[in-house]
Amino acid sequence: LVHNTAGFLADGKRVYFTGIEPGHGSRIYVQTIGEDNPRAISPEGVLSTAATADGKYVFGNSDKVRLYAVDGHDAPREVPGLNLEEGIGTFSPDGRYAFIASSPTHVSLDLIRLDLVTGKRTLVKTIAPADTTGVFMYCSIAITPDLKHYMYSYSRTLSELYTVDGLR
Repeated sequence: LVHNTAGFLADGKRVYFTGIEPGHGSRIYVQTIGEDNPRAISPEGVLSTAATADGKYVFGNSDKVRLYAVDGHDAPREVPGLNLEEGIGTFSPDGRYAFIASSPTHVSLDLIRLDLVTGKRTLVKTIAPADTTGVFMYCSIAITPDLKHYMYSYSRTLSELYTVDGLR
């Protein structure tokens, strides 16, 4: 398997990741640390993004965002209110809410509380660097479990234009 976008599940004994077998599309896999055989929990064409706080589900992106059961028993279910291009920063301690990052302007980042049952979205904070010159994309966000601290990264491109007089 070619591995990509891995993360730990809540028990600390298993990992989830996007994997690609030769000749197949990407899928979400779960593997117990120290064991050789990962187990697919999604169909082909799905990328993993994050696991729920309790470690029972992994978010997967394909044409929609769905939750895939780590134990494989529940059918995948669509996550209301979550768009494909949004990143998940963390979850509330009770697992009811995801805190997601949305970048509608590409110079700021909206931190949104998403109710995973109803899909209701509540703006928590708009984040932006003090100087937004050249900012064109937000790459990631991480939030502490107590929701008191966060960090984020972004890409910036700056250019300089020179003029020269008297060239022959």
